[in-house]
Amino acid sequence: MFFAPTRAADVATATPIRGWQVQSSAAVDATGDAISRPDFRADGWLDAPPRSTVMAALLASGRYPDIFFSTTMRDEVDPSMFAVPWWYRSAFVVNGTGRTLLRTDGIIHRAELYVNGSKVAGTDEIAGAYPVHTFDVNDVGPARHQRACHPCPPGHPMSDLSIGWVDWNPTPPDTNMGVWRDVVVLRTGAVRLADLHVRSDVDIESLAHARLQISVDVENADQAERTVTLSGTVTGTANRDYSPAT
Repeated sequence: MFFAPTRAADVATATPIRGWQVQSSAAVDATGDAISRPDFRADGWLDAPPRSTVMAALLASGRYPDIFFSTTMRDEVDPSMFAVPWWYRSAFVVNGTGRTLLRTDGIIHRAELYVNGSKVAGTDEIAGAYPVHTFDVNDVGPARHQRACHPCPPGHPMSDLSIGWVDWNPTPPDTNMGVWRDVVVLRTGAVRLADLHVRSDVDIESLAHARLQISVDVENADQAERTVTLSGTVTGTANRDYSPAT
């Protein structure tokens, strides 16, 4: 079993969603605000791993056991199944007094995001196999028990931000639609550090030294004025000269 509530710790943690409930919108007579509520019943939904396209969710549930044999995928999988959006639904529990954010690391081809009955983002904000998006959901619904869902509409790998395939591998009938990289529960304080980047400038001729330029985004969770002091430590410098630059 993959799906179970994801338990996120207190501040300064990043916890990937541990599993999903997945279902075709053709079989669900409900909208995102209803599906993302704690009292919604997802009876009969597929049990899927945390990084799972729709086709992968079907395989994980036992559908098409001989998918890799001969022409099984071509002959037994109906591509029209993937002509409608598919829903991804999960639950997470947070503890402590920190703020809660959700980060999507890549959803094919596009998605919306609902949390506890409220729409947080649309397909104009979540699109593409690799773009990373972070959303503050701290003030959406109950503070501790959360429900989130994504409707993933169909797309086309030649016109949407998708991924390709090697020439000898047949295109999957779902064109890889779904949550194919992690969705992560972030716990942070009133100020968050994000997107740390280290740029190195190495003395190519001597290889004797390198200058490191470190940058990081500092995000304030609200409009309150705060003074923040940043500090860091460079490790792995044993037996080497190290001169910090300001």
